[in-house]
Amino acid sequence: MSSTGGFRLPTRVALGAVLAGLALPALAGAAQADNRSLSVTGHVGYHDVTKQGEWMPVNLDITNRGGDFQGSVEVSADTSSLNGTVVKGQTGSVDAAVYQIPVSLPAGATKHLRVYMVADYPGMPVAVRVVENGHAVFAQALPSATNTGTLIGVLSDEPTVFDDFAALPFPSSLAPKIVHLTKDELPDSQVMLRAFDLIAVNDFATDGFTSGQRAALTDYVANGGSLLLGTGAAWHKTLAGVGADLLPMQVTGTSMIASPAAAGGATLEVATGSLSGGRAWL
Repeated sequence: MSSTGGFRLPTRVALGAVLAGLALPALAGAAQADNRSLSVTGHVGYHDVTKQGEWMPVNLDITNRGGDFQGSVEVSADTSSLNGTVVKGQTGSVDAAVYQIPVSLPAGATKHLRVYMVADYPGMPVAVRVVENGHAVFAQALPSATNTGTLIGVLSDEPTVFDDFAALPFPSSLAPKIVHLTKDELPDSQVMLRAFDLIAVNDFATDGFTSGQRAALTDYVANGGSLLLGTGAAWHKTLAGVGADLLPMQVTGTSMIASPAAAGGATLEVATGSLSGGRAWL
């Protein structure tokens, strides 16, 4: 309901984070808090790529060069540039959802935090605040990320695999963004994985996946997500962390085949076995 002084959209407060206490080196170039010796650096999305309306990570490194700190970290879209927007004939401010997590930071420590937030305002910077006893002791805006309508996550030890696919002449509205993920960057929640239109695993050791990551992949596929698996001689490690019910075939070994000239004409070692469901399409 609007008032005579303008309007304010309701603010949602959500909690969604993965907190890892990693001993990381202090990072240069970070802004300093006014009354605390804190510094923060970070990135928005998967390697600075986001998808509108989906849960995206905000990765933060927080360093404390002062005394022990106990408080919280808040992230939200920086919608200050939207203030003054006319909505229903009235001018007011736009309140973005605020995502908050507690943080405890001993003196001299650095912690890595991963906070998930919904990308409601693509192209907007992300505001980061460190709060102690209800007062912000640090505030900084992280640069906006590149927004995409098609997001493909790739897990592979080859740093450029699948990049050629993104270079194909897609319509601009469908042009995919390829993000190369490490094992630790793969979410352990199907809700977070939903942002990906395709997850490709190419000769990547999945035996190190956590139980949460394995369950998330299973739920992701069960809810309509697309999973592409590619492997050869290392098929044992590539498939170890993938649920058997997700595999379209029972792998029993490998075979050597000649690849088409368009693919370089090299001999390839591919996994072989018997189909356990579905049909061959390639």
